[in-house]
Order: sequence, then C-alpha cells, then structure tokens
Amino acid sequence: MDLKIALVHTSTGAISPLIQYFSKEAPHYTLTNLLDDGLMSYFSSKDHISAVTRLVDMINVASNQYDVQAAIITCSAVSQSDLALIQSRVAIPILKIDIPMAEYAVRHYQTIGLVATFSPGGNASMELLRQIADRYDRQPDIEFILVEEAYTALLAGDKKAHDRQVINTMYKYKDSVDAFVLSQVSMSPLKGEAENILAKPVLSSPEECLKALKELTTV
Repeated sequence: MDLKIALVHTSTGAISPLIQYFSKEAPHYTLTNLLDDGLMSYFSSKDHISAVTRLVDMINVASNQYDVQAAIITCSAVSQSDLALIQSRVAIPILKIDIPMAEYAVRHYQTIGLVATFSPGGNASMELLRQIADRYDRQPDIEFILVEEAYTALLAGDKKAHDRQVINTMYKYKDSVDAFVLSQVSMSPLKGEAENILAKPVLSSPEECLKALKELTTV
C-alpha cells in the first residue's frame, strides 16, 4: 500500500523539485503539498511562535483530513526547537528536510560552504550545522554563502537568473571548501550542474531526507 506523505512548504520554489524527485526516486509515496508562503513574513520578523502555530495547523489538517502518515517540513528557516514544539503538538511523525543532509555534511567534511538565498533560512541552517557538530564533537569550518539576489530573482519567476547567480557565487568559493551544502530545496535541482562545474561535492536535501523517510516509515 502506498504511504501518504505531506510536504509542508513556505515557498513555491520547493514544490516542483520535490515532486520531480519523489516521482523518480520514490513513486510509491502519495504526496500532498501544503503551501503557505505567508509564513515567510513570520520568519523574516523572527515571529517563530506564530510560524509554529500555523505549521501545526497545517500538519493537523493533513493528518486529520487527508490521512497522511508522516510530514516533511521543507522550510530551512524552521529551527530544531521549532521542530520539537511542532512534533509535540501533532500526532504523526515529522521530518525537517535538511537535517539528514546537515548530519551527513558534518560527519564527512571539514570545510563546508553553506549556500543560502533567504537569510533567515541560511541562519537557521548555520545554527543547525553547529548544533549537529556539537553533538558529534566535531568542529567543521563553515563558510556562509548568502546569495540574496538569487532569491529575489526566484520570487520574480526568473529561475535562470536564480540558478546562474547561485552557481557563479559558489564558483568563487570552490577552492576554499571541501563541499557545498544547498540549504534550500529550491536550489536542489542545481546539484548535478554545480558538481560538474565546481568539481566538488554538492549536497542537497532530498537525497538524505528520503533515506530518513524510508527508515521512519518502515518502523
């Protein structure tokens, strides 16, 4: 029987990459996409209480009305403390899409280039990497690479400009990092192209998250 999974989004940019990825790599999951891009204003203003309340409402709707068995939060701006609070208020298991990727990066690389286009999400990803590093007693060097103009281009519907700006900025750091981490799902389609151009490992969240989801849903 197919498993029903809710993908909970705060940006339209995450929807298409994940639909394409799951269709190819895990077609046995039935996906329900829930979007509220108004949540971005909460994270921009650091109003995490309101963001958590809204995310809880969305996940409970997915669970109670759509019968999903697990949820994936695709927004990098959700902190680990936010995630714990959300999990305490819903009945189904939750994954945050970038945590498995962050764990992989910390375990395998010493110098990490963290790429972000949305500042609150990038800051949360930086904090996530540091928390995971503390847990594993590691001290990676993390270079924060913020490409805000790419986020502006994406919101304007100019994906080509978004992609070009992200890769061009990453290129400036290719000789100073061991690997790049794409903090947002919206950048995940760039993984293959970026690896070819930069000749460095580029981590995106769908791959490691799918492994964690398989473990979660087979328990």
